[in-house]
Amino acid sequence: MRSWKCFVLFFFLWISLRTSSEAYAQTNEVVGKVTDTDGVPLIGATVLEKGTMNGVVADIDGEFRLSISVNALIEVSFLGFVTKEITYSGESALDITLTPDLELLQEVVVVGYGSQKKGEVTASVSSISSKDVELHPIQRAENMIQGKVAGVVVTQSSGAPGSGLRINVRDLGKNPLIVLDGFIGGDINSIAPSDIEDITVLKDAAATSIYGARGAHGVVIVTTKGGKKSQPLKIDIGVSYSISQIREKIDLLDADQYIEVVNREERELGENPISGIFVDSLRSSTDWQDEVFRNALSRNYQLSASKGNETSSFRLSVGAQENEGIIRNTSYSRYNVRFKSASDLTNSTSLNLNIGYTFERLINTAQDFDKRNNPSNEAVEAALGWAPNFPIMDPRTGDFMAGREGYGPTTLANPRYLTDAIDRERDRNVVQGSLSLTQEILEGLEVTLYGGSQITSTNTNTYSRFRPDFEEEDQISTASAGTFTRYDFQTYGRVDYAKNFGVDHQLKAMILAEVLSSNSQSSSFTARDFFTEDLGIFSPEVADQSQSTVGIGRSKIGNLSYLTRINYSYQDKWLLTASLRRDASSRLARENRVQYFPGLSMAYRLGDEPFFRDIPFIYGLKLRAGYGETGNVNSVRAFQIQDLLRSDYGLRTLQGGVLYFSCL
Repeated sequence: MRSWKCFVLFFFLWISLRTSSEAYAQTNEVVGKVTDTDGVPLIGATVLEKGTMNGVVADIDGEFRLSISVNALIEVSFLGFVTKEITYSGESALDITLTPDLELLQEVVVVGYGSQKKGEVTASVSSISSKDVELHPIQRAENMIQGKVAGVVVTQSSGAPGSGLRINVRDLGKNPLIVLDGFIGGDINSIAPSDIEDITVLKDAAATSIYGARGAHGVVIVTTKGGKKSQPLKIDIGVSYSISQIREKIDLLDADQYIEVVNREERELGENPISGIFVDSLRSSTDWQDEVFRNALSRNYQLSASKGNETSSFRLSVGAQENEGIIRNTSYSRYNVRFKSASDLTNSTSLNLNIGYTFERLINTAQDFDKRNNPSNEAVEAALGWAPNFPIMDPRTGDFMAGREGYGPTTLANPRYLTDAIDRERDRNVVQGSLSLTQEILEGLEVTLYGGSQITSTNTNTYSRFRPDFEEEDQISTASAGTFTRYDFQTYGRVDYAKNFGVDHQLKAMILAEVLSSNSQSSSFTARDFFTEDLGIFSPEVADQSQSTVGIGRSKIGNLSYLTRINYSYQDKWLLTASLRRDASSRLARENRVQYFPGLSMAYRLGDEPFFRDIPFIYGLKLRAGYGETGNVNSVRAFQIQDLLRSDYGLRTLQGGVLYFSCL
């Protein structure tokens, strides 16, 4: 028997050594060099075996050493150059040449009221394309920015399904201004990530000054996908599923351990040990974490169709997203449809149409206006503190078990009461549309008329059944309903002019007049103490009218703006952008209603100079300086009276005079 075991051990050892030897024989060490088209070494170029972590960085001479298997795929990349892939066939030396990525500087970036080539941008602007995240599952539009834009932090304060993300641009505090397909104040939550073409973040005041009194916290410009001309019918289908669960439960006492600990303390205090039906009769042991948490399924379906001919194109998309929460009876659903078209009516006239509709439903999740009083949050806290020897239902009354007879945070309600007996439903409808007409008057001279609107309506219904752990006189059921509707309108006329003077000078100018208006109305009703205990039914007619409240609100605000912007380029190396915006807002007093917001930025494309051509890591280097003024008029409510002496809200904020300076 011992000889047989030794033979088996020797056989497997021989197989392992032979396999390792063969594998080692197939791995070679290759010496190589990475250069540009002029033979200049590319210091710091990355040489990687594709699909693995096996890689090195080229040294100061552009040389590298890499152990790699035959027939493996080598990926070589360097900033500003086209990535190259090579199939390794066993050579001992490799000479790799990378070509400059000329399309990088030709890439178009949306900068607000128009676009610029990436190489011509003078302010601090970052852009994320849908291609950058197409392989990553994304639940919300904000996730496209998360971790991908320097100076921008995207955080999520709540794990509840459908909870919004907070975008913080350079630590400026509040969420930035959202511009959706040219519409100022668009709703980023209403956009399915699969409908987004790219997102541009304007980060410094030189860039955001074109939005004047609304741009102090940065600007995020979202452009949705459209069809392409001369494109055959293309249909895209996307389906994804995911399961969410808590990573790990907190290890707590079971019923026997809990009773032992409590009785030990009672004896030390000279009190009687706890007893009663929950100990002697039922001996129940409830894991409240299991009663509150669950495995949650999320489903996402997206369907789009796009097509184009020589003069027009369109794209139609529909989608559905349904997310369960890991807390019982919490969920988020979103259903959306979007249509976008572009048509050339004549050789000099074009028409663009964009329409979108989104419906959202949040069930028992934190509401925007009441996050502190959220039963979901209380349920988690209660699950960690409630006595494990308590059952869910009280066998004496048939109602939810009360916490008055236990230890710990008995002021909290029964965890299952918080998840099952409180219903909060919030429905939100968002309709957004825009229409723009562009007419070329002369060569280089265009006139654009734009009109857009967004209607947002929110209905919230909440019902809270009376808490059984309250005294009888305090057992009050409440029900409330609230509606909020907001109408946003935007229209502007814009004139664009572009002219080249000789070979070296390029000039682009734009003037614009814009009107923004917003009307909102809200109503709310709350009824208390309308549960008829004898009949076991809800009776609004017996509600305590003295405890019922009704609220109605209306608001109307408007903005009138004028903007001019000039872009000048000399030899495509010296760049200048200057803008001036005049904003008048009805939010402010007449004597302080009008403010001017200048912006100036300059750039020098140092990497394009001939004397730096032999230094590859300087390729694309741009020196930039900028100055701008922006405001935060949105922080002022309509008809608000504010004490100017308060430290957290000064006169400078009212005037919109927040100043920035950046030099990169």
